Amino acid sequence: MTDNPVRAARQFVAVGVDGSTSDDVAIRWAAQEASMRALPLRIVHVANPPTLPPTMTSDLADLALAQFGATTSEIVESATGRARAVVPGLEVVHEVRPGQIVEQLVKSASGARLLVLGSGQRFDTSKVGLGSVATHVTAHAPCPVIVARIPEQGEPTTGPSVGRVVVGVDGSDASTAAVGFAFEEASRRGLGLTAVHAWQYEPDAWTIDVRDIDECDRAGARVLAESLAGWTEKYPDVDVIARHVQRRPVQALIEESAGAALLVVGSHGHGWFAGMLLGSVSQALLRHAGVSVAVART
Repeated sequence: MTDNPVRAARQFVAVGVDGSTSDDVAIRWAAQEASMRALPLRIVHVANPPTLPPTMTSDLADLALAQFGATTSEIVESATGRARAVVPGLEVVHEVRPGQIVEQLVKSASGARLLVLGSGQRFDTSKVGLGSVATHVTAHAPCPVIVARIPEQGEPTTGPSVGRVVVGVDGSDASTAAVGFAFEEASRRGLGLTAVHAWQYEPDAWTIDVRDIDECDRAGARVLAESLAGWTEKYPDVDVIARHVQRRPVQALIEESAGAALLVVGSHGHGWFAGMLLGSVSQALLRHAGVSVAVART
């Protein structure tokens, strides 16, 4: 069932809710994003009516379906109220979609400028397996996706880029999309931006050639400089720090982003210096980063 659907021609910000505690962070992010972009917010809840045994009486069947309807309505109406509490006057609509959760969330993002998800139970491997809802959605959504979260107990909350936007850079097309999205977010929020290019020298089993290391270092510095060229002129209000480090990309980005406002990475890019698919880096960060992660699309 769908209530007050957004017109297909209008752009919007979408947020997936499931009634869990992670909804709060996702709704807050999504409401702020919609407000900053002057767009309506669409709240999406994926739920399927219960499968009723053929032997169930009609009275019990009606009761079960009524309970299902009441529960789904409570989830979307509660989410709507919380979004409007974050941004009074925000245009909010909601819909309940039946079907497979990843497929329906991806479909709900058709025409969206941004899709926001919570983390919470989606990262509990005992419930959703190693490939969580968030990791699958970010791999297939037609728009940028933010997986909103706050640090859990024991996770670091201070690092080199506290309160800033952090973006991973590797020179690929996906990285270019990430850099653009990161500058846009930093500018909208009045925050600084830290761009991180991480690389790791992989010598053969017998030799370490210092000349190779130096060349990798120089080439990596060029990639970082070229990736930022033009964006600093387009967004002169954004304070930019460029970091070029010899370290595994996942480790480097997790350490840099501790306490950051947002960590941005690309999807399906390939970083030669990183030595691994940027897509795999983004999936690892979705599981292990202690801050909200945005996965940008080419």
